[in-house]
Formats: sequence, C-alpha cells, structure tokens
Amino acid sequence: MTPTATLRASSDLLLVLLLVAIAAAPAVAQGVVEGYVYEAETDTPLAGASVVLEGTARGAATDPDGFYRIEGVPPGTYRAVARLLGYAEDTQTVTVAGGTVRQDFTIRSTALDLEGVTVTGLRRGQVRSVIEKREALSVVDVVSADEIGQLPDLNVAESAQRVPGVTIRTDRGEGRFVSIRGTPPNRNNVTFNGAAVASAAGTRATALDLVPAEMVASIEVQKALTPDLDANALGGSVNVTTLTAFDRPSPFLSATLNGLAHQLTTEFGETRLPFRSSVTAGTRFGPDNAFGVVVAGTASRRDFNTAIVSPSAWVDVDGTPAPEEFEREVEDNDRFRYALNGNLDYRPAPATSAYVRAHYSLRDESFTNTEVQFEGGDVLPTSATTGRLEDVEVQLDIPTTDIDEELYATTIGLDQEFGPDVTVHVHGTFSRGTRTRRTFQPEWGEGQGFGLAYDVSGDFETLVFDDLEAVMDPTNYLYTEMDIEFEDLVEDTYQAGADLRYDVRFGENVGFVKVGGQFRLRDKDIDRNEDPWAAGDLPLDLSGFVMDPPDPLQGDGRVPVTGDVGRFLDFFDQNSAAGEYFNLDPVESAEEEVEVDAFVTEDVYAGYVMGNAVVGALTATGGVRVEATSTTSERFRFVNDDSFDNAQVSQLSAENSYVDVLPSAHLLFRISDRLQVRAAVSTTIGRPDYDELAAFQDVEFEEGDDGVFEGAIEQGNPDLEPLRALNLDATVELYRGAGSLFSVGAFYKRVRNPIYVFETTQRDVFGRDVDFQVDEIAGFGDRFFEEVTFQELRNADAGSVTGLEVSLLQLFDFLPAPFNGIGLSSNVAVMDSEVTVPGREDENVPFFGQSDVVLNVAPFYQAGPIELRAALNYQGAYLDAVSDDAFEDEYGDDRTTVDLYAGYKLLDRQVQFNAYVRNLTNEAEREYQGVRDRRTFHALTGRTFEFGVTVVL
Repeated sequence: MTPTATLRASSDLLLVLLLVAIAAAPAVAQGVVEGYVYEAETDTPLAGASVVLEGTARGAATDPDGFYRIEGVPPGTYRAVARLLGYAEDTQTVTVAGGTVRQDFTIRSTALDLEGVTVTGLRRGQVRSVIEKREALSVVDVVSADEIGQLPDLNVAESAQRVPGVTIRTDRGEGRFVSIRGTPPNRNNVTFNGAAVASAAGTRATALDLVPAEMVASIEVQKALTPDLDANALGGSVNVTTLTAFDRPSPFLSATLNGLAHQLTTEFGETRLPFRSSVTAGTRFGPDNAFGVVVAGTASRRDFNTAIVSPSAWVDVDGTPAPEEFEREVEDNDRFRYALNGNLDYRPAPATSAYVRAHYSLRDESFTNTEVQFEGGDVLPTSATTGRLEDVEVQLDIPTTDIDEELYATTIGLDQEFGPDVTVHVHGTFSRGTRTRRTFQPEWGEGQGFGLAYDVSGDFETLVFDDLEAVMDPTNYLYTEMDIEFEDLVEDTYQAGADLRYDVRFGENVGFVKVGGQFRLRDKDIDRNEDPWAAGDLPLDLSGFVMDPPDPLQGDGRVPVTGDVGRFLDFFDQNSAAGEYFNLDPVESAEEEVEVDAFVTEDVYAGYVMGNAVVGALTATGGVRVEATSTTSERFRFVNDDSFDNAQVSQLSAENSYVDVLPSAHLLFRISDRLQVRAAVSTTIGRPDYDELAAFQDVEFEEGDDGVFEGAIEQGNPDLEPLRALNLDATVELYRGAGSLFSVGAFYKRVRNPIYVFETTQRDVFGRDVDFQVDEIAGFGDRFFEEVTFQELRNADAGSVTGLEVSLLQLFDFLPAPFNGIGLSSNVAVMDSEVTVPGREDENVPFFGQSDVVLNVAPFYQAGPIELRAALNYQGAYLDAVSDDAFEDEYGDDRTTVDLYAGYKLLDRQVQFNAYVRNLTNEAEREYQGVRDRRTFHALTGRTFEFGVTVVL
C-alpha cells in the first residue's frame, strides 16, 4: 500500500471510530455553565484559559473570544476554577439546577505583575501569541498586534517574516510576497479574517504590501492544515485578522502620527514629506452593549530613491565566465498607501454572533528612472575577474511609471448555537483586486560603439572607458524607441460557505464533529497594451533633453548621462502626429496588444468532514477534504511572419478540471501544563498559476538569405496538474511561563508535479513535421525550417523539503529589578531541499524559492515607561529561476536586516513617543547568476528613521 493510501485509510478509520464513540455516548445535558474569562489588567477576554468544576472531570477551554461552555452538568453546587499559565486562579461558586448558569471570571497576570515592568505592549503581545500557539489544534505561529507595533514593519508581509520558516520577497526594500517553508508565494494561501481575497498581482500570489501593519490584530501562519481550511496552501496559509470591539475594553481610541526621514542613496528627483499615520476607534452600544463597531484608517507616504549597480548578465567565453552587460540605475520612488477597515459585530447573547468585515486598501506608486546599460559588442576576458568589452553600445532608458493597486473585501457571517451541542457558521465574501499601470519608456542608443575595461574582483566592479568624454556626450545618444505601456488587471472573487459543528461527550471525554462546504468563484481579466514608437525619418539626439546626472552610486558607480523624461514627453505630445521623429510600429503593437491579455475563470467546490476527540491528555483531530477545481482561460495566438504585412492574431480557449481528496490527522499530547507534543500528517495542493494554464501561443518565423526559415514557438499548457504535497510535522513545545516558550519542530514535505520550463529544438524539418505543429497557421506547415525551437511549461516528477524549526521566547521575569524587564524572541529554521529537473537529473537542484537558513533574533526590554527592541532577520540565498544549465540559474542572495525601536510612555501610558530605525545596516537587495561571485543585481534603498507619537484613550 502506498503512503498516500495508508494515510487515507488511517484517516477514514479515525473518523469511523470517532463516529462510533459518538453514537454510543450517553446523552447527559442536565445543565450548562458558561461565561467569559477576562484579564484583570485590561478587562479583555482571554483565549486558552481552562474552567473546571472541582471534584468532577467536567471543564472547558475558552475560545478565541474568551468564551467557555460546560455542558451536561448534574444539578448541584460546585467550585468553578479558571486557570491559565502565568495567571492567578479565580474561584467562584456556581449552583446548577437545570438550564444555563452564567459565570464570568477575572484572572490577574502573575508573571508580568512585577516591579517596574509594564504589562502592556510587547510583553503582553508575547503572552497572547504564546497562548494562541499553545491552544491551537495544529501547527500554528502567531504574531500579535502588540508585537507588530514595536517594529517598523510597513506591511503584513514584513510582520509575517518574524515567524519561523517564513521569508519574504522584497521590492525596492519593502516586503511584498510571503514564502512559507521554501514554497513560492504563488503556491501559498492568504486569507483575510478567514476568507480568501482577490489578488492585485498578475499571479495567484497575494501582494501583502497592500495591507498596512497597523490594520491587523494578529497574523496567523498555519503550517499543517486541518480539513476545514482551504487546501491550496502548498507551504502553508497566512490569515490576517482585524480588531473587533469585543477584543478590547470599550470605548477605545488610538492614534499615531510619525514623521520619516529617508537616507537617500544619491541626489535624484524631487523630495516630498514622508509620514505614517493611523487611527483606530471602537465602542460597544445598544441594549446590553450587544453591538460593537471598530473603524481603523491609515495613511502613509514613502519618498526614497533606489540605486542599482551591477553586471546584469554573464556568459561563458571558452571556459572563463565574463560579464557581457553592466547596469547603472537610479529610481526616484514615491509610494502612498491608504487603508480603511470597518468591523461591525452583533452579539445579543453568547449563542449568537453576527458580523460584517469590510476592508479597502490603495497603493499608489510613481517612480522615474534613469537607467544606463553597457551591452553588446565583443567580450574579451583576460582573467576570471578582468577583461574588455569592445564596440559596446550604451543604452539609456528614462522611463516614468504610475501604478495603482486596490483591494476591496467585504465579509458577512453568522455564528449561531442551537441548544448546547450544535453550532452553525455561515459566511460570504466578495473581494476585488485591481492593478492599473501606465509606463512611458523612452530609449536612446545606436550611437557610436565604445570600448571599456572591467575589473570585478572587488565588492563592486570598476569600469574604465577608452573615451569617457564621448560616453558623456549627449549627441552620441540617438532616440530609438519609446514604449507606451498600459495595463489593467481586475480580479473578482466570490466565496460562500457553511460549517456545522456538533459537540459531543462520551463518558468523561469531549469532542466534536464538524462538516462543511464552500464554493469560490474567481474571475481574472488582464488587459495589457503597448505602443512602440520607433524613430522617424529625422534623427533626434539627447542634447535637447539632457540634465545633470546623479551623484556617484555605491562602489563609485556612475551614470554618465541622463535626460529629463518630462521634457521629452512634452516634445512627444507636440510632434508625434507629424511622423517626422516618431513612427508607430503596427506589427509589434498588435503583438503587444494580445501577448499577455487573458480572461481566466476558476470555480472551486469543496466539502469536508472532520472530528475531534479529547481523551485525557490526548487531543486527536482528523478528517478529509475534497476539492473540485474547474478552470477556463481565453488567450491568444500571435504569429509574426516577417514576410507578412500584418501579424496573424486568433483567440484560443482552454479548460482544465481535477478533483483532489485530501486527508489529514493531527495529534496533540499534553504531557503537563508546561510540556506538550504535536504530530501531524496533512496533504495540500498548489494550483498552477493563471498564465501557466492559459492556452496562449506565440509563433515567430523568418526567412534567411537562402530561403530557409527559422522559427520559435512558445505556448502555455492547459493540461498542467496542480502541485501536490504530503506534509509530515512533529513538534515538542515547552511552556516555562506566561509568554515563554521553547519549541523544536521537524517537518518533511514531498511535492509532486513541480512545474518547470520544457525546451527543445528541432532542425532541418518541414513545418508540418514539427512535433508541436500548428497547421492552421498560414504558410507554416509548407516551409522548410533550418531550426525550430519550442518552449512549454510541464510537470516534473517530484521534489522535497526537509527542515528543522527552533523557537525560543523568554521573559526574564525571574531576574531582580530592573533586569526582569528583559525578554528575547528568537527562532531559526534550517531547511534542505531537492527537486528533479529534466535534463539535470544528476544535479542537486534546490526547491525554487527555498532558503537554507532563516533566522530571527529580537531582544527587548520593558521597565516602567521605557520599551526597547532590536530585531535581526536573516534569510539565506534561494533559487529564483532554473535553466537547462547551472551556469544560467538565477538566485536571490542572502540578506540580513536589523531594525530598532524605542518607546517612552507618560501620562498614565496614554501618550507614547516612538522612534524607529529601519534597515540599520543599509542592507542591499542582491541577486546572482549561478554562483555568488557572478552578481547580477545590487540595489540600495538606504536607511529610514521614524519619529512620532501615539495617543491612547
């Protein structure tokens, strides 16, 4: 029997045994004791507290809202005790005579109630994160809002990187996408208050830089999924939760205003006032304060520049690696981010909870570049680090771009208890992600060829031109083309579902059975156009638009010449109609109009059944999820034959569907209040990306001098299978006090069907004999080709990721004052992986996007009104793109960042002054080709200093 079959059989057996136990269980429901457990210091409900009736085996744990419910209590008088590690017990007397008895508890922190140590902010956030992890049914890590607020994280992605095994992909110094345990961002799942949301990116990956860090209550990273969670989470799932009025004392108001100072990498572009601001307000109202509303808003602006210095491509010249291109680039970036979040809750009774969650985010970015590339010509290496480039063209691009990304999401839901045993949860979500991009990119080149000597032996390369004066002469730069690009992307997601939970008791043990289903409909429309305006009959050089180049960049890299894009666009508007300087290329414009255009729909229907049983110290959870996926895509075939006056364009359609049966089992053994062990077996999938499934086809062929043709075919693959993973997890967790944790976990992930690029070349063939023929293309099948290349995405065999995660969270509250304010939050993940790449079976190729080591070290200190924190994050190098030759593989380099925070509270902690330093070490974003010495990208965005004030009422 295969491992998968064994797993399915085991899960089915677990479910059958659970149902038999339920059926045999006697029905005892003479009385109910229920209520909330509150924290004394803040009057907020506590999750994970236990309430027991002394002298019996009856008890319950509080849910995420702090609510507990003990059913089947015989008539009598009992001592009820509420407990939570790190808190003093609270004991109350309750008398049950049938029906429901309401009894609340208030417990006071003991580990945090120390001389000179605050019990709010970071330390309390540490405690809450540890409690949620301890009480979870599966492998979960949590970052609380209090922890997020003590670091200069700009968005949710940057906050999530504090979790073991989580890395981020950055864009100009700011986190954007999340990778979990080495799986690429587009193979993980992101939910907002438990619901899937649309993506404003061109892929499945959800761009989390749209959601400001200030907007969230917590970030939950699920690494071993239970059957009630969406299975499209190859590495895991990130759930972002927002604050409700029932999470805090009511009413409450918090407002922050910070000013920012960016260290500029060079003087370039205009500078606007950067800032960060946020306000959150909430209250309860109505009869018995049954209604609760929270409104939160943020606004921020970053004004910074990015400097890029590096070779941009390498070639092998008779066994010697040599750079064939060099790049110098400066960007002037302006990023605006606005967000508004509203939560409305209605809780007229403990058995009823209705809610509406609404969110809106806008990311508005504009940037102007000056980019110089020294490329082409002959590469003449004299050693592994030195050589010459002859007859080099210096190409200058001066693009300007505006990007607007928006995310709308609205969720409505209802939790309703029917009697003591049955709970129904229904929910529905609509979300829309949009992206609008406008780019104007003038290009200059085709002047005389230049010669240069290079030396790449140091941290930065040295370039010495034979004639620097000629390189700096704007008359040597002729206008060649301007691409005007327009992109509009809209993704709509509709989701609805229902869950039914039946709580059971068999003997002195408890458990539940949960069943549910959901559907999700996703529509994605991508419309991209590009108008290439080539040079006209009259030559146009750069001299009329020249401006002073920026100061030297890192490594004394220099941009020798640049131009004013605004001045050029004015000239273009005045002269484009005349046809003297500019001509629109109709064939290329036709290709660009359809090259990436797509309309994709995806329907997912899912159902699951799961059961849970708590038998003494053992908690077992298991079940199976079934997901049926259907995808349709509409894209285009484009044929560019240089003998035709016009390109051939035709529409293509494709469908794909598949069903996945996904069992899982999770065991939690509580050896004591402080020690517990977890084990989990789960199955997940990673659906192919939209462009990977699309039925596009790009065909180009041209005639040589001898009447023989060369051709190239690139196409999508609608028959791609989803990636499927078998996940094994085992963790030992030691809770040494409130907010303190030491855990060691190991995991193994076996991934089938990884996607790779298949390439092949056929020579000396007629078009009709090509294996991947396109007979309906006029003229293709009747022509003789010297060479035809073909490229398509395909599924490979399998890959695997193995790792070890260690976490240490320690509050040193046992030390004498003032040292009892010291704390440490740290974790490390060490991973190893391999994937079989066709054509490179004998090589040890790592899994795409997987860093070998991910490390977080964050010491902090709280005493009296003072809070201090430092955070170091290290992410190892990772494979970004694989080729048919290791020499061409592209890697993202390792990166270490250090952030600092200091806060001072006064006026009974209602006012707090904040200071942050972001990227203290001025760490760069780096990429390389094949090996680290062959760097291809080095970008600096500088340090950021932030100062401000927070008012809490």
